[in-house]
Parts: sequence; C-alpha cells; structure tokens
Amino acid sequence: MPCVCSAAGRGGNAWLSPLGCAMFTVRVQVELSSRLGQRIPFLQHLAALAVVEAVRTLPGYQVHTSCPSYLHVEMLF
Repeated sequence: MPCVCSAAGRGGNAWLSPLGCAMFTVRVQVELSSRLGQRIPFLQHLAALAVVEAVRTLPGYQVHTSCPSYLHVEMLF
C-alpha cells in the first residue's frame, strides 16, 4: 500500500510521518460569518475530541492530547 512519508505544509514547512504515525489533514469549508466560523478553534477541539472518543472505544489503547492538534495513542498490550 502506498504511503506519504514526507511533504511540505503551509509556508513550505516540511513534515515527516514516521512509521506508525497516523497523520492526516481534514479540510472543512465554513462561512466565516457563521457562528461556527467565528469559533474555528472550537471546531479543532471538537475534531480532536471525536478522535479521542473513538480510540477510547478500542480495547488495549490509551489516548491523550498534548494540544488539540496532537493526539498520543499508546498500545497497552
């Protein structure tokens, strides 16, 4: 299965995806004049919470966040 191991982000910043990391981008288009558009950081927190809650349903995994953009998952077995 093909994978992307490195790329360039915004502003030409480089990023690497070491083996075992699940890195992804979610693009959402929101009207900035909407209630949600006025609270973009809230949307980021909701997305992180959804991933944390989903991983917590899997037996043998522990998950925590260091900030809304970074989730750390530990295999307990």
